[in-house]
Formats: sequence, structure tokens, C-alpha cells
Amino acid sequence: MNTHKIIDLQTYRTPNSRVFTGRDRGIEVREASKIDILEAECETITIAIPDDIGSINPSFLEEFLYNVVIKLQPDIFFKKFKFQNNGRYKINNDLHEAVERIVREENALVHSWPFAQEQNIRLQWFNTTIRVFNVDLKTN
Repeated sequence: MNTHKIIDLQTYRTPNSRVFTGRDRGIEVREASKIDILEAECETITIAIPDDIGSINPSFLEEFLYNVVIKLQPDIFFKKFKFQNNGRYKINNDLHEAVERIVREENALVHSWPFAQEQNIRLQWFNTTIRVFNVDLKTN
């Protein structure tokens, strides 16, 4: 296992842009940076933020970090991933908002599972009842 890796966001920056924004762009950078693979191979990872970046929106961060936050959970994620920026932009608020959204969304999906299971059972019962009813009508 490699001990450390740096993902330099400068590599994935849109030319002349001072922001990282949007869910689609977050997915693109997640895939291009291979962050999910690196997480499994490295003990620690530093995300290097270009010094002249003005903003990294939580929507970008949600998609960029989604898989690693879900896999590691926030406590381990924050121990394993470090964010380096020597410029004016400070990522802490946007990063914590993105991680909170990821966890909240994942919890909502997990908690809705019993309801979804119950609805699926009802749908199966309904479909079976309709099939039986239709067969009974055809035979009479």
C-alpha cells in the first residue's frame, strides 16, 4: 500500500476558471483523478487546491467525494484526506457542508429501504391477485 498520494486539482481545472462547480464536473473529476482507486491504495491523500481558486461549490464536492465519504464515513475520511491550499479560499465550510449532505442523503436512502420493501411486497401481492383474478375470469 502506498503511504501517500496527492491529487492536484490544477490538473482537472477548466482553463482560466477560478471555481470548481457542478455535480457533472464533480463526477468527471472523480473519474479522471481515480480518487476511489487511490483511496483503496493509499494511507493518506492530499487534495491540492490551486492558490488562485475562489470557490469550490459543495455540489462539486458532493459528487467528487461521494464514494469515499460513504465508504469511510466522515471520521475516517477526515483522517485520511487532507486539503491543502495556500491561497485566500478556505474550503472548510464548503467541505463540511458537502460531507453532511452526502451522509444525510445516504441516511435517507437507508431509512427509506423498509418502506420501499413494504411497497414492493404490496405491489407483488397486487400483481399476483390480479393474475389470479384474471385467470378465474377466463375459466368461468
